[in-house]
Amino acid sequence: MSRVRSRNLYELIKSLTKSEKRYFKVQISGSGNGDDKKIIQLFDEINNQDEFDAVSYTHLRAHET
Repeated sequence: MSRVRSRNLYELIKSLTKSEKRYFKVQISGSGNGDDKKIIQLFDEINNQDEFDAVSYTHLRAHET
């Protein structure tokens, strides 16, 4: 993922309200996709950052196929 897209994703997640974040997680969890856990982990890591840092979540992408 390029830095620009990563930055945009960070800004989008940070702009969501608490209820929007919850709704996203509920929808992802119920999708039946095997990657649900990874998506939620990535979402949580980005959401917990105080400032943008793309390097901190690259370990989640290490096992992509």
